[in-house]
Amino acid sequence: RVRHVLELPDSLWFYRDRRWARLARPIVLLIGASHWMACLLGYFGGYRDALITNGAAEYATTFQDFEVGGAFSMYLTALVEGVFLLTGGLD
Repeated sequence: RVRHVLELPDSLWFYRDRRWARLARPIVLLIGASHWMACLLGYFGGYRDALITNGAAEYATTFQDFEVGGAFSMYLTALVEGVFLLTGGLD
């Protein structure tokens, strides 16, 4: 089942061995695995409990005069932590 994520379909055979396709494959896998890790951290890691206990307004932030909601801000925090966990960047 994972093979379908790792390889391009037969209709894109022309791009299968291109340099950008080979470089994009690990990046896409890292983003997908980081999302999966962020979902696990959000539920089992205490992010959800903290969001419910403290409220979403506690974690809201602004970025270039645009307000980012608390739930999305917590997801981005968990996503970055997932990247760090998968790449060993927390050392």
